[in-house]
Amino acid sequence: MTNLQSHYSDPRAFPPFGLSDHVTLLVSPRIRRKSTKSEKYIFKRDTRPSRKAELGWYLGSPEWSLLLMPANTCDQLESVFRGAITTGLDILMSFKSVRINTKDTPWRMPELKTVIMKRQRAFHHQGADSIQFKFYRNAVNRTRKRCKAQFYESKVQCPKCDDPKRR
Repeated sequence: MTNLQSHYSDPRAFPPFGLSDHVTLLVSPRIRRKSTKSEKYIFKRDTRPSRKAELGWYLGSPEWSLLLMPANTCDQLESVFRGAITTGLDILMSFKSVRINTKDTPWRMPELKTVIMKRQRAFHHQGADSIQFKFYRNAVNRTRKRCKAQFYESKVQCPKCDDPKRR
């Protein structure tokens, strides 16, 4: 009857209905358990332009020749250099825990969520006819289109270029 037997319970047979000589079958879907967690947390560095500028200033400010002078071998030079970069990253662009919703569409980015929240706030405070709401409504549409285009370019378009016959 179906190739999705894992989604249905076993069919049950009942006696014929009325004067029919055919057996009646009852097929019912299995009860799905709802997922309990729709959120997960990931760790992400703060990559705002201001933080990147601070990291650039941090990496450009020390006198590297004095910092690397005590190192004798390439491995020591690499470990001192790596330590300096790691320290700067940990101080200026530290990891922070970010909550993401697993039920969101894959192209929905935090930037889009922020603009949506601003649009909703403008709608509730100023109303649907306000200039601020219309501004954020348009911003949501532009941001949504850009996010979808970026997702398409990074995830969908490249596999389309691949020739499945060559795999």
